Amino acid sequence: RPARRGENNTGWRNRYFCVFEDEHSSMLYYYGSKEMAQRMMDLGDETHKGCLDLHGVEKMCVHKDKADVVLDLVTGSRTWHFSTSEKEVLAYWIEIFTGSCPMLSGKDRLESDGSFTTASNGSSGSGNRKGIDRDRGYSL
Repeated sequence: RPARRGENNTGWRNRYFCVFEDEHSSMLYYYGSKEMAQRMMDLGDETHKGCLDLHGVEKMCVHKDKADVVLDLVTGSRTWHFSTSEKEVLAYWIEIFTGSCPMLSGKDRLESDGSFTTASNGSSGSGNRKGIDRDRGYSL
């Protein structure tokens, strides 16, 4: 379950994400529904609610929050929160973000409170669009 939580409204809201990369940038776009994310993936329609320049991510932190695990992406101006109860989803996110954020690639920039274990090789794959994963049934 991809989700986010705001600073003022601390309830989690489902969001769906796509990461677009080229030789100069890596951008995470987020959407309010799976259909809008899929439309961007298939047609390139600009249906996103907002975006995050992954080149600005300085570190990644993982910690427990009730029954879920929370992954934080920390930039100079904001911390982005992602929550899941599934370790497979968390491992997938770590792999994607490690490969898409230059400040995280090749470095041990993952901070953890030790409440989970997961394996990830940090590779980002060869495609320039990452997002809806039809085989796994969830999205980044």
